[in-house]
Amino acid sequence: MELQIHHTRGQNGSAMFEVIRGVDMKRTAAVSLPDPATFPVEGHPARQFLPELRWYLEDYLQTPFGVYPQLAECVTETMKAWGALVFDTLFAGYARDWYQEARRQNFEGFHIKIASDSPEIMSWPWEALYSEDDGWLALRCCIDRQLFCIGDPPSLPAASPQEAIHILYMIPRPYGENDVSYNVLANSLVEYINENNLPVTVDILRPPTFDQLRKVLYDHPNYYNIVHFDGHGGYGAVVDTPAGNLYAAPEGQLVFETDSGKPDPVDTRLLAQLLAEYHIPFVVMNACQSGMIDGQAKDPFASVAAGLLKAGVRSVVAMGYSLYVSGARAFIPAFYERLFSTGRVSEAVRAGRGNMLRQSDRDCVVGKLPLQDWTVPVLYQQLSSESAVLPKPQSVEGSGEEASPLPEYARVDGDYGFIGRGRDIQRLERAMLRQPQAAILIHGQAGVGKTSLAKGFLRWQSQTGGLWRDIFWFNFQEIHSAEYVINQLLDKLAGTAALASPAEEKQELLTQLLRDRPCLLVWDNFESASGIEGTEIQPQLGTEDREILARLLKGLRYGKTKILITSRSKEKWLTVQSCYSLPLDGLSGEDLWEYCNAVVRDLGLTLDRDNETYIKILDRLCGNPLAIRSILLRLQNCSAKQLLSDLESNFEGTEGDEGTRRLQAAYAVFGSSLTERYLPVLQVTGLHEYYANTDLIKAMLNGAGCPMESDMIHSCYHILENTGFYTHIGQNTYKLHPALRGYLLRQIPAPVPVQRGFVDIMGRRADALTGKTLYQVQVNIANFYYARQLADVQDMDNDYMALTQSLAHYAEELCRFAEANKLCTTLIKKAKEKDDWQTLAKTFHQLGRIAQSQWDIYVAEGWYKKAIEIEEVKKYEHDAAMTYHQMGTISDMRQDFVSANEWYQKALTIFKEQKDEYCMACTYYQLGKSVQEQGNSKIAKKWYEKARTLFEKQENNHFIACIEHQLGIISQVQGNFEAAENCYKRALEVFEEQKNKQRAALTYYQLGINTRKCKDVETANKWFKKALAINEEQGNEYDKATTYRQFGIIAQEYKDFVSAEAWYKKALEISEKRKYDYDIAKTYYQLGKLSEEQQNDIQASDFYLKSIKKFESTNDTHNLMIVVRSYARLLHMTTGTEHCQLQQAWSTCMPQELTKILEEAEVELNNANS
Repeated sequence: MELQIHHTRGQNGSAMFEVIRGVDMKRTAAVSLPDPATFPVEGHPARQFLPELRWYLEDYLQTPFGVYPQLAECVTETMKAWGALVFDTLFAGYARDWYQEARRQNFEGFHIKIASDSPEIMSWPWEALYSEDDGWLALRCCIDRQLFCIGDPPSLPAASPQEAIHILYMIPRPYGENDVSYNVLANSLVEYINENNLPVTVDILRPPTFDQLRKVLYDHPNYYNIVHFDGHGGYGAVVDTPAGNLYAAPEGQLVFETDSGKPDPVDTRLLAQLLAEYHIPFVVMNACQSGMIDGQAKDPFASVAAGLLKAGVRSVVAMGYSLYVSGARAFIPAFYERLFSTGRVSEAVRAGRGNMLRQSDRDCVVGKLPLQDWTVPVLYQQLSSESAVLPKPQSVEGSGEEASPLPEYARVDGDYGFIGRGRDIQRLERAMLRQPQAAILIHGQAGVGKTSLAKGFLRWQSQTGGLWRDIFWFNFQEIHSAEYVINQLLDKLAGTAALASPAEEKQELLTQLLRDRPCLLVWDNFESASGIEGTEIQPQLGTEDREILARLLKGLRYGKTKILITSRSKEKWLTVQSCYSLPLDGLSGEDLWEYCNAVVRDLGLTLDRDNETYIKILDRLCGNPLAIRSILLRLQNCSAKQLLSDLESNFEGTEGDEGTRRLQAAYAVFGSSLTERYLPVLQVTGLHEYYANTDLIKAMLNGAGCPMESDMIHSCYHILENTGFYTHIGQNTYKLHPALRGYLLRQIPAPVPVQRGFVDIMGRRADALTGKTLYQVQVNIANFYYARQLADVQDMDNDYMALTQSLAHYAEELCRFAEANKLCTTLIKKAKEKDDWQTLAKTFHQLGRIAQSQWDIYVAEGWYKKAIEIEEVKKYEHDAAMTYHQMGTISDMRQDFVSANEWYQKALTIFKEQKDEYCMACTYYQLGKSVQEQGNSKIAKKWYEKARTLFEKQENNHFIACIEHQLGIISQVQGNFEAAENCYKRALEVFEEQKNKQRAALTYYQLGINTRKCKDVETANKWFKKALAINEEQGNEYDKATTYRQFGIIAQEYKDFVSAEAWYKKALEISEKRKYDYDIAKTYYQLGKLSEEQQNDIQASDFYLKSIKKFESTNDTHNLMIVVRSYARLLHMTTGTEHCQLQQAWSTCMPQELTKILEEAEVELNNANS
């Protein structure tokens, strides 16, 4: 049922009102109603209700002191009294019967419409209608306003059916730090849409200018169902600081921004024309006074809402008075939730008002006070409630997470989600839109939330139509090469072929691509690139690499791509022309309290915002989230006053940057209760960098003479994990926050026995891990370096040498050969000083491995022989066996398989005698690889099976995966590509689980070859790119070269001869520099095939001859024969002078025995063609 309260005029011109039933237009007798502008306030007869209502809603909470609370109470009582009097006057006679009928139906479908063309009447607070039996009518039924001097709005143009509701959302904030938070309301709407998987899109207008609104509507005709304005409005002139009576001016305004972010008031007339032109059906405005109209106005369309209605907008939700942000936060989510569930704007407004009544506390200068502002939202609607309906969106199946355009790392939240930071997101958006620099640097304290802000910013952009075309996330803690960054970007933007170009050409191409294409790059933890002097953060990139990145940023100025950088450092090496700096402070205001309550919610607590002690604690911590988390969690066992006292005493005397000081002070408070109980654990923990293992901690304490049970150690670590200082990464290993270590070293330093216990266990650990794979070593490396330093001071020579040897092995695994050689040189000197022949022999062995890793076979062999000389004389049998094993691998590299077998059998004899099943298994595995290389797959499998039996007994998944990898190669060679793929993927599952990137890269490479042989070139490309990314990240030159060659083969198969040649030459450059003869031979062969395919036979013959010479030097008979046959084919296909030139070239440099093989190959070709 719809009832219309129709305004008419009496004979003397006075305002009269009648109630009309919509179904049959039956009406009641006209009655007069009390004018709220003159209605006295209860208890204050000299004050009038309407002016005081405005004071109550807009000004009271600014000064809720003295007599004002009592006056505010009187105003709310007067609102009820006026509303009751108006209700009783209107709903008498027939109207009372109609109302009772609606009441019997529980107000289902009941609708009250206020119809008038008088500005004075439209300004009355009709939402305050009150029934003694039913309460506020606006909360029981729909109440809206209608201008009866205009007809129904024009019909909407026919449009194709939409599968979603589209909202254009405007958030102008032109008043800087004095403005309200940026996205607090829009974010609640977006989160609701995402949580319920609704087919609703929200596009934020960026920038929020009137011209941009015109452009977006022009670019998206008949697209948006709702335009939402979240900002400032007014009735008349809008100024920064409103003063005087604004309501007698000719029309309302909304405040947009200029291009520079200043206020830009736009009159209703202009806005209405624009929205009418593009047929916008619904408008929502949580803007101050957007629904206000003054009784002195001459035009009923003076308010923004009424003006839009006149222009043809079907429904306008506006605010009759200024609305507090906390009020809007109660209204907007409830409004949209009901709108999406029913499609009815009137129902949605009613739901929003109800939620405002239930959540009536509003922020003010004294904390929170109740405010009856649910009457502020007003609805203008020309159509009936049934006609003003949006299509109802249905939840869609599946999670948006699966189709998220964000990088995987950006989708992961912290324990409490992303909270607040609206102003910082606005600063970032403005910088992205307005700054000419490509890079925006967010810098701030440790733990302040830089990475969280970057993630939150990306998620906000993706949820509100602001996402860039491509997004790339780089964590510089894991990056050791600028080339890795360049190639990752180029591969995506230009394709794999572009990676073959020289470095300068690649950077020039990338710069141009990024200038022309709107991409967003996130460079997270960028302090790792250049390091921070005096801290644990050491530079990951060299000077040359940093210069490459700096040139890239400089070249992108004024381009379309932006780079978001997070760093603890101000990165002063980047110029102001290439990098715009945005300092990030701690949380503040509403964001701060929301985060704090999220933390203590787990304790079943809620913080009292009026509590001075809490205020002082948070002030001390400067809003640092990590420090806050560690402090507040202690409220479970400690009073707030005690926390504050501890915090103030512990902050004095701390050192380091401000963020580190705050975190250390926070830990000092949290840790004060731990120190006495867990002192030895904390002392030994302070010796660790980055990672600590509780099993090793226990062993260290036992060695120091202060044993502790595992449960006690785990208890301590569990507490610290909850505070955010530790992160459990599995297998009793924890990652430590660097600020914690700094505090522990200074405040509770480990005594000498604990230091020696630490060094002793680390030395043993190093000795056990020397020669093991990278993944087993890497979490210990930082600890090994520090333990080595302590070992030198404590004269613990055996541990010093064990640690040095392990670090040399680690450097070798990372292809940091100069560092590895330097460590070995130190070790040789130490061993000679102590006459430690065993360590000396082990170091020679290690130097052999380093040379072997660089394919410097002759140097490697020399070092191994020096080691054997000592090991055999001194009868270090096990060490000798290890070196025999390595000599076998050298023979394999030379293709001297007979010698290789002899060396392996010699090693195996000793391993068997000593019952060293691990080394036995390793040698069985190597024997399998050796015979596999000779093409004897059957025997190779037998060796692998013997190795697997022992590795399974030892539960050594790593080597079991290595065997699967080799079995994959066997299946691949036999043409069983499906079986090969299965083997590779079983191996890969282990390597990826172990985070063994180096081995994973080898398997990616083999999967690439396997799929290429299956003619699935696209998939092969993907596998090779995954392998190359790791090789470049780790600086693995050998594997980079082999992968480049594969890219060349793929390009050649695609007949892209230019790219193929570039890839081959790129591979050849590395191989020749590193003297990788075997790979040089292979690349020459591919260059020969490429030249032959292009019918350049002379050049092909030159490459083939070079390949033959290299294969001959490596004793690779198999590949040698392949190239000789290729040369024979070349001779067979040529005639005349060219044929003679090829024969001459051969006879000049090839020995007689190869000539015989060549002649035999020519005969075979002739017979085949005869």
